Amino acid sequence: QGAQGQVWQSQYEDARAGEFIVVKEMVFTDAQETLCKQREAQARRVMMLRHTHLISYEDVLVSRNPLTVSVVMPYYKESDLFTLITELRKPLDEYKICSLILQVALALEYMHTLSPPMIHRDVKPENILMFDGFDRTLLMDMDMSREVASGVGAMTLCGTFEYMAPETINDGGISV
Repeated sequence: QGAQGQVWQSQYEDARAGEFIVVKEMVFTDAQETLCKQREAQARRVMMLRHTHLISYEDVLVSRNPLTVSVVMPYYKESDLFTLITELRKPLDEYKICSLILQVALALEYMHTLSPPMIHRDVKPENILMFDGFDRTLLMDMDMSREVASGVGAMTLCGTFEYMAPETINDGGISV
């Protein structure tokens, strides 16, 4: 469970029976219908993104009673960078660090070169999934990402405080 909703590990019941998936559910009150529609639209935009180092959204489902947006994603049995760092409790070698940074940078570059560009707004170790023996990464948790009009600044103050750039906190937002 996170700030944006609950995440469930599930299995397909169709021809892919036995294959695991992850379903992220974001529940809204009836008074939050506009926010629900925004989250659905955002999830559908993210579902169109295709990059080796971005989590893929396989489906977006909306239901009523309660008002819920559910995002279906692949399941990876390994963990995020935060867990790797805290459980490993030893330094990563230079090659792994460089590879990790390059993979995340490639994902961000892809997002920034879209038309219109998209910004993630919450890059942190908990949102970097590590898999394939911790050699490959996926940038995930795209719920706070947003499109910005090309050539127009985006004032934004969101994300996780501990990972915000100092100028974001000092200026009350950054111009992108």
